[in-house]
Amino acid sequence: MFSNDEEAEISQRDSKESVEEGSSSHSKSKEEGKTTQEAASKQQNGSSSDVESLQQNELIEKQSHFFFGQIFTDEDVITLLQGQIDFKSEHGDESKTEFHLFVKDKLHMEFTKLQVTEKLRRLKQKFLGNFNRKKQAPLEFSNAYEYTVFKLSEKLWGNEGQSL
Repeated sequence: MFSNDEEAEISQRDSKESVEEGSSSHSKSKEEGKTTQEAASKQQNGSSSDVESLQQNELIEKQSHFFFGQIFTDEDVITLLQGQIDFKSEHGDESKTEFHLFVKDKLHMEFTKLQVTEKLRRLKQKFLGNFNRKKQAPLEFSNAYEYTVFKLSEKLWGNEGQSL
């Protein structure tokens, strides 16, 4: 394929390109603490330590927990359920857009219409599952929040659970 001289030349060219790219992207975050150039030279020298890779893995793990974390607070859930009850009593079953406009200023942060409707859908599924279990044995709630959510859900969807 390539002679040793050609391989060395390609390797040097790749190293130069990565160093040039590293100098142009020198504004990496402080958490990483290394420029692309330093990381490339460490890879070439083989002195990349296990501690650094563990720290990087921990950072990635913390970030992934943030992305998949809970975005609705307990207060938001109660506000959504109470808002749905109030909205239905005042306006009937109008569009999801109208409900979103009705409730969005009452929440701790701005949520999209899709986030609100999906949260209500999941709350309804959870309630219907709990409601069916309640028929078999009395439910026990681990805290006041769960009890409040169940009672508000019962006001909203209790009739649907009875027909199952």
